[in-house]
Amino acid sequence: MFFKRERTPIEIVLYGIYTYSRSNSFRLSSEILKPLIDRSHETIRNWYYRFNNISKIINPNIKSRIALIDETFFQIGEKEAILWIAFEPNKRIFLDFQITIGRGSLNSFQAEKFIKKLRKKHGVRIVYTDNASYYNLACKWARVEHRIYGNKLKNLIERFIQTIKDRIECFDDYFPCLEEECDYNHIIKWIESFKIDYNFIGIHGKIGKPPLGIKLRKNIMNKMKNIKEVIRYYLT
Repeated sequence: MFFKRERTPIEIVLYGIYTYSRSNSFRLSSEILKPLIDRSHETIRNWYYRFNNISKIINPNIKSRIALIDETFFQIGEKEAILWIAFEPNKRIFLDFQITIGRGSLNSFQAEKFIKKLRKKHGVRIVYTDNASYYNLACKWARVEHRIYGNKLKNLIERFIQTIKDRIECFDDYFPCLEEECDYNHIIKWIESFKIDYNFIGIHGKIGKPPLGIKLRKNIMNKMKNIKEVIRYYLT
């Protein structure tokens, strides 16, 4: 006998994503939802991974001449990885990221690749980093101006990186990965979802609002009747 799958109301899906974003635990989020609806922590995990699809309907047009860049280490299964992060200092925007595998990937070639991406996608022309030698060479290759940040900007990027690390403390800075030939797509989705939450939803104390306002792409809204229909299409 087959049972018809109960469709979860989009309001519950969004609330489940919100509770995870604030509680840092898929299991705890599942417990919070139980008075409303019974959904497993794996279901909420899938909701959160699909949350990055929201980027298809919003039009942030994130452009910045300046970017702060730094990196941090974390584990993917048994492999050590590097998360490269770009941050816009004035509006406190999480600009972009890059994942590379192994300590040997901390070099000028990977730094250049990331900086070129920032230049092409976001219009970055001035890059602030620490005094690591590979950044100076990478900026020359990418044809952007390189500057060493002072204490104020250094504290800003370090606080942001700590925010990301606090979010993955439930993994102990470790992303489980059972596949030997993993494409790391699940990790990219998780970080993309975090980026959307940070830029468009989370209230930041210094500015009292999310760094960016949501603007829906016109071609998307022309095809659908209302915002609820748009979100349901991309999340469920």
